[in-house]
Amino acid sequence: MPKHRFQRRRQRQRRFSRNSKKFDLIWSELQDLGEDILRAIVQEEKKQIQLHLLKKICPDSKKLGRILTIMENQNLIIIDNGWIILLEKGQEIGKGILRKYEAIESAFQTETPSINKHKIAHILEHMISNHDIEKIIFTQKLSNIDSIPLSKFTLPYATIYRISLKNEKMFYKLIALGIYPGQRIEISCRNKYNQVLTIKDSRFAIDRQLAEQIFVIP
Repeated sequence: MPKHRFQRRRQRQRRFSRNSKKFDLIWSELQDLGEDILRAIVQEEKKQIQLHLLKKICPDSKKLGRILTIMENQNLIIIDNGWIILLEKGQEIGKGILRKYEAIESAFQTETPSINKHKIAHILEHMISNHDIEKIIFTQKLSNIDSIPLSKFTLPYATIYRISLKNEKMFYKLIALGIYPGQRIEISCRNKYNQVLTIKDSRFAIDRQLAEQIFVIP
């Protein structure tokens, strides 16, 4: 193959790769926005909401119009005279999204009113996999099991049941470490100052003060 033709092909491949990544990023963002819209509407008593109220969720009118068109084409909603009305398929998906939010909110205990549990649920729901969210939902159903602080837990393995948050900074620190409800952890080393945890493929130490905020079950 002539060198100039080979170079043109490589350029087309690189452009395609960049465009594909850009499309995936845009679509992921639209999916998150669509879920937020479905959750907002399903919380309304009549399962419908006025269009202008959705601008609180997405101030960008162009982006909002784009996702609403996609949702209407997927038979999730209908747009009628300034109202967004959920269809049966949209209600079913919206109820599932709301169930996820409620489970995440119940898995966090806040020690100050300044921490917005709804905001925490919103952030975490978009950060972790659906599989991990299902583990949170399952764990929160185990209400008949008493949880204890990780600092007092003596067994080598545990499941994180609930986290008590002192501030939002603590929330972001825990999420960065992969510490959130539903996760199975191994306590590989402990002393009066800290504990060494293994979660999935990560191994790290946390101090006793942080361990007191994490409640676990066997």
